[in-house]
Amino acid sequence: MRFLNSNFLGSTIREDSGVNGAIFVDSILIRESELEYNNGTQSIPLESIADESFLNSLKGLLVFNEHPAEMVSVDNFNALSRKSIGSIVDAEIRNMNGDNVVYGTLRIADTSLIDDIKNKRITGGSMGYYADNIMQNGKNTQVHLKPNHFCLTNNPRDRGVKIFNSNKGDKMEKQDLVLAMQEVLNSQ
Repeated sequence: MRFLNSNFLGSTIREDSGVNGAIFVDSILIRESELEYNNGTQSIPLESIADESFLNSLKGLLVFNEHPAEMVSVDNFNALSRKSIGSIVDAEIRNMNGDNVVYGTLRIADTSLIDDIKNKRITGGSMGYYADNIMQNGKNTQVHLKPNHFCLTNNPRDRGVKIFNSNKGDKMEKQDLVLAMQEVLNSQ
């Protein structure tokens, strides 16, 4: 179900005709937000995620089932790429329901994780990245983000990073229908 003039999306899972058996699914990759860390809150401002070089560097990024034990580097790239379950194929900045997000398309090529996504056993994601931390407007702020990898997880630091699999078959869930109707009313 799709509404005109709306950011609401139902399930975005679609078959990948280029990689037999793989799927494409859309996801929020990262968003303007406040994140809780052991040493306090850190802000991710819009200018950090809307940066064109940041958005371009997301394309082709490896996707894992949970974060790898170490960040991807030239020393471990070959070993970690064999553990990758897919990649990010596209990314753009969007405003969705008042939130500034990086919206992207994932190519998932692992049959068990495809099943987990389709059946909502995995619903979230998390970006692994490097950032400079500065004080800005009285807040500890992450700037100059450099993406390293993305992972599927049910325990993201930011619960707003989610995979768009909001309906199964033709039946829309109540919470998704409410969001869709709110979006339609807000756009008029």
